[in-house]
Amino acid sequence: MQARFPVSSNAVQMSTATANDDQFVAGVRFDMLGTVVRVDTSNGALWHDGLLLTGAGQVVVVDATAGLPSGVQWLSGLPFAPTGELCISSDPAVSWQNGLPFVANGALAATVSA
Repeated sequence: MQARFPVSSNAVQMSTATANDDQFVAGVRFDMLGTVVRVDTSNGALWHDGLLLTGAGQVVVVDATAGLPSGVQWLSGLPFAPTGELCISSDPAVSWQNGLPFVANGALAATVSA
């Protein structure tokens, strides 16, 4: 994975909103300052560096707060649903790996704003 996820307050910072001044880092869409990664919960259109992205460069995610989906797969230490979505959770982080926070069930700890 070349894209580096921005972490603040023990969670990866994500947003479903996009803006005209967004930037792309390693093919992934971020806010202008690079402090929030842009995400969507559907519309996966292409693969880049192991991430399922929308045509607009947003990382496709699935809420795994209630538990990881059956058949989860791990790539570069990150959990992915069998259909390719990155598994995230709003639960608090309990461990860290490679500079990223993870919740008790193994999903990536994330804060998603609109």
